[in-house]
Amino acid sequence: MLKNTSNLKKNAVILKSTFYLILLISIFFLLSNCILNSNNANLKASYNQYIPAPPVGDTSGYANVDYEYVIKTIDTKSYWMFDWGDGTYSSWVKLEESDTSISQHHSWSSSGFFEVRVKHKDAYGGEGSWSPPLTVEINLDADGDGWIDVKEFSYRTNSTDPEDYPLDTDNDGIPDNSSPDGKYVGDTDDDNDGLSDTLEIQLGSDSKYNLDVNEIKINGITHYLINTKGGSVLFYNVINENATAIGTTKEGLYLIDFNNDGRWEYSYNTIDGSVSTYDEKISFERSWPLAIIAIVIIVILTIFVLFKKGVIYLYDEYVVEE
Repeated sequence: MLKNTSNLKKNAVILKSTFYLILLISIFFLLSNCILNSNNANLKASYNQYIPAPPVGDTSGYANVDYEYVIKTIDTKSYWMFDWGDGTYSSWVKLEESDTSISQHHSWSSSGFFEVRVKHKDAYGGEGSWSPPLTVEINLDADGDGWIDVKEFSYRTNSTDPEDYPLDTDNDGIPDNSSPDGKYVGDTDDDNDGLSDTLEIQLGSDSKYNLDVNEIKINGITHYLINTKGGSVLFYNVINENATAIGTTKEGLYLIDFNNDGRWEYSYNTIDGSVSTYDEKISFERSWPLAIIAIVIIVILTIFVLFKKGVIYLYDEYVVEE
């Protein structure tokens, strides 16, 4: 009888210990779950505060033309949504593990300014805030000639005729002349050769023909060789804004008066475009007229001095008749 009582006490102790062990394990798992949920909530809250950078893409364009906009991220398995600023949105686009960017295309059906934004969502469903906007200007181009209708109206060309548009010699999107209504300023360099139209007209070259002007680098600075309508070639120094006539050698080199001081400082090879310093003393072609003039002056001065000293003199010759 005493033996059974002892066994019952042992069993009671074991059961009690097991109960407390199970209770401790349950409490541990409960606390762990609470901490995990709290971390997830904090994580979502942190993503709710995430503001991405604006998307990258064109900031101007035409109605009914697709344009691409891109966001870059290293957050794999994230989702992104685009707000096109016209009341429409993209669906959530997932970034795959091998990607580092997401791109979406969009076209606008009307003209105006539109603010394109993006929003981020993480793998747990936590959404961030919208990014700052990228403002896009969309214009109408009814005839599809590349000129917006409002600009054609200012230039008094037909916005419904693709063959009628403002004159743009160098096709840089800036008309050669200012618009009649004064809204748009014309191109100051119609042929896009680096020299203004005003300067080309002043120097005698064609302001609408870019092959009559060549760039030449001297000491790292770009200057210009200009072929005039009259057939002469000028060197234009952008530093002192002077234009001087070039000389030539028997070998066909151009001689450049860089400082506008009457001397040749550089030679230019018209074949390979190389520029070299030039020692004018080795050239007799340009100096011989000055040398002859100097010799004549020296001779005249010598004769004058000798005449004054009586070494030479003028006299009349008399003939005595017998």
